[in-house]
Amino acid sequence: MKKLYIAFILIFHSFTYSDGVEETIPSNVSLLRNPNFDVLVVTVLEANSENRTNANPPRGKFRVDKVLRGHTAPGLIPFSLMPPITADDYDENKKMRAPWYEKPLEGPTVGDK
Repeated sequence: MKKLYIAFILIFHSFTYSDGVEETIPSNVSLLRNPNFDVLVVTVLEANSENRTNANPPRGKFRVDKVLRGHTAPGLIPFSLMPPITADDYDENKKMRAPWYEKPLEGPTVGDK
């Protein structure tokens, strides 16, 4: 009975990562070294990146051209950039400071890989 329980946890764990993970990781940590993240070659097909801010981030679609690691199926995938957040972006009450929302956020352009 223990072996079935452990197998179930491992299968569930792998499905969680294949469905996509939103995780906050320091910018100096390489995602390539983390086996829980898929590594893809993509092409940006649609991008709404003009006049975008942290409050209204760039959105669009990219095409998965090649899967170097992971289980992501080739095809079109919508994206929305996640703005970077630092401790300085919070006030003393642990709320986002107003200027953070207005900060410009540059996105990709059509054709970027």
